[in-house]
Amino acid sequence: MAATSVQESSMRRICLMVVLAVFGVAPTSDGQEDLTVNRVEAIVNGKAITRFDVLKHLKEQEIDLDRLPEDEKERTYRGALLAMGELILREQAAKKSGIQLDPEVLQNRKRREIERRGGRAGFETFLQSQGLSEDEFDTDFRRRQETAAWLGVVAGRGGAKLNRKLRPLIDATVSPKELRRFYDANLKTRFTLKDEASVRVIQVYFKKNRRGDKARKLQLLKGLKVKVKRTRADFAVLAAKQSEHISADKGGLIVGIQKGESDVLPEPVEKAVFADGVKEGDILGPIENVSSLWLVKVEKRERARVVPFEEAQPVIEAELRNRKMQKAVRLVLRELVRDAYISPPRFRKDLERSLELR
Repeated sequence: MAATSVQESSMRRICLMVVLAVFGVAPTSDGQEDLTVNRVEAIVNGKAITRFDVLKHLKEQEIDLDRLPEDEKERTYRGALLAMGELILREQAAKKSGIQLDPEVLQNRKRREIERRGGRAGFETFLQSQGLSEDEFDTDFRRRQETAAWLGVVAGRGGAKLNRKLRPLIDATVSPKELRRFYDANLKTRFTLKDEASVRVIQVYFKKNRRGDKARKLQLLKGLKVKVKRTRADFAVLAAKQSEHISADKGGLIVGIQKGESDVLPEPVEKAVFADGVKEGDILGPIENVSSLWLVKVEKRERARVVPFEEAQPVIEAELRNRKMQKAVRLVLRELVRDAYISPPRFRKDLERSLELR
């Protein structure tokens, strides 16, 4: 009788643990109940998304909620939850389609992922930080790659094998008429380039009320110029050591300077950079401006010109094709949301709204 009572008590305890887990309550190490970590935030076609899952997803994205401002925490958390809901729908649809990827392709992609993490040592450090074994990573990586490939097929990109024929939802090809129309509409804003330059600078200040200070600084820059030209000294290294300009910690580098629109270079320096005959590699100066002297190396110099249609065509085609594919992706996701069982209703509405806003 006593044994039966103990068994019944154990069964009740197990049932209670299951119920608590389902409804988001889990025992902590001190015997207290944690009301948040296992809380079910949403259910998508029978698959639950818990708070723990969302926090793990954020960790994978290297986002620490505790370090975010209070007004960003809820928005970031909600965004991660929506992303997980979309991901579940994609993975389920990809699995149902029977998509297959070449094992060699997967291996090559994994190799690139390892390189991106800084080699084998960096990759293993990443696995440890995520609490993953390599087998678990491989399973998750394959699932994500297959999902991306499936999405590419339905968006008209192709490049994957299917167990059954899957027709793209949209034709992502771009017609010659579309290419020309885009080029003409954006000719002035995107394909008419202005004079532009990237430079490295060494700027030093002199005090006008200190006798000989200007002459000493002028001699310094002249010496640096000779050093660069004769001994091929690294201008970036000299700039980091000698320049008083804000760009010194970047080796004096200033990029994307447009003629007549620069608030970074003073007028005398800009005028010298964009003078006729100046070419990449030239060392200009010393140039005086108010109470400072400048030495400038021209790293890049592009003349004002109109980009021909033939040159712009590959860029335009890629952009328009990508737009069409993104449109197809939105259509796919909207259909998946419409046909799915999603709870609670508020989460369904949030998913629908997020897709409408894109």
